[in-house]
Amino acid sequence: MLLLKHKSLNKWLQPGGHFEGDETLLASALREAEEETGIPKAELHNLSVHPISEVQFDIDSHYIPANPMKNEDGHYHHDLRYLFEYKGDGSNSYNPDESTGMKWVSFADLADDPIFLAVVKKIEKVFG
Repeated sequence: MLLLKHKSLNKWLQPGGHFEGDETLLASALREAEEETGIPKAELHNLSVHPISEVQFDIDSHYIPANPMKNEDGHYHHDLRYLFEYKGDGSNSYNPDESTGMKWVSFADLADDPIFLAVVKKIEKVFG
């Protein structure tokens, strides 16, 4: 799985961002992935397990603490997660405006991390 070191939260997280009036939620996920990783949309294959490819793979709800620098109160955040397979050559880089690093991590390593354990189990259940 590709992870980015989130600049504000200082945590390794999946690429993602906010809906910005894109045509669909899937289009928004693809745009954010390209903006944050440099991976062109054409090199990402949606692995949706639902017949309607617009349905996300997972939904994660979690609390975001207050951020005085952004003038934001603490709030609950809902991530609509899509699962993509990367079909490129590895020549990409993270956006330094949003992240401080990028790395590929094996599922075995993620299974030891409580933040990612639930999504790793779900991926393993669906794809064996």
